[in-house]
Amino acid sequence: MNIKRQYISALCVIAIAGTALVTVSGSVFSGYHFMDCSDFTNIARSMRETSWWQSLVSFFLSDTGGGRFRPGWCLYMFTVSCMPWGDNMLAQGIVSY
Repeated sequence: MNIKRQYISALCVIAIAGTALVTVSGSVFSGYHFMDCSDFTNIARSMRETSWWQSLVSFFLSDTGGGRFRPGWCLYMFTVSCMPWGDNMLAQGIVSY
């Protein structure tokens, strides 16, 4: 019985320490672990540097240059990236799912 209590105590300490670490470091609420797609940030960066039309054409050409033809996906990515929240990965993840 004493060993079982030690295991439970150790598990609780590890869980609390781990939760505290990822919360204090900001990892939990950063949103970057919700998505593994750099296109959102690339489009947002392009929108800050050029016009929306140049960004759309550039993004479409770079996507088709790799041998893919996905006009619907390109339009979706561009539209979602132009939403008011910009490159906030948490909002992007919520919308994408």
